[in-house]
Amino acid sequence: MSLNDDDDVKPRPEFWEKAVIGLAAMLTLAALGAAYFLSVLPPTKPGTPPPAQPQASEVTVGIFPAKPPDGH
Repeated sequence: MSLNDDDDVKPRPEFWEKAVIGLAAMLTLAALGAAYFLSVLPPTKPGTPPPAQPQASEVTVGIFPAKPPDGH
């Protein structure tokens, strides 16, 4: 058996070669599209912050007392 004898090596299927090229092309186009739209679209204005809520002076922790019965 010589060193140049490649009879036992199976060639890759042609489908996988095209799939790798297609995947690389799709990722490249997606990156170019994202770069294009990020450079063309104007930046968004920052949103208005919600109004400040008044701070409570007391904090209740625990279980609230039961309501009184409404007169059975």
